[in-house]
Amino acid sequence: ASGALSRKSIVIYTQGILLLVLYIGTQSLLRDIEQKEIAALLDPFGVRAFSFYTEYWTPGERNSLQIPFEGYILYNRLIWIGVGLVVLVITHFGFSFNVVRNSLFRPRTVKDDR
Repeated sequence: ASGALSRKSIVIYTQGILLLVLYIGTQSLLRDIEQKEIAALLDPFGVRAFSFYTEYWTPGERNSLQIPFEGYILYNRLIWIGVGLVVLVITHFGFSFNVVRNSLFRPRTVKDDR
């Protein structure tokens, strides 16, 4: 979203790196056994919510059973779809199709040597 609003590639790369660092940081902080429920809800990719249900399944159960779309998996998906929709709405109203756009930073000045 910030890359679409600023139209700068460095913002897009920085946003991707920050997302990765935040994901790895929150996963390492929420590794405790007491915080499984919180980790299942806060994981943006749903891996913790998936492992919350399949942690004690045997390999045969993992191959044959379907993961229930209820509880923490459902709440995790609803939370992150909501976050995605909020970002989408903010980007929609903040984006401009004008070719010349006001910069987020100080505009460059060109010296005239006449």
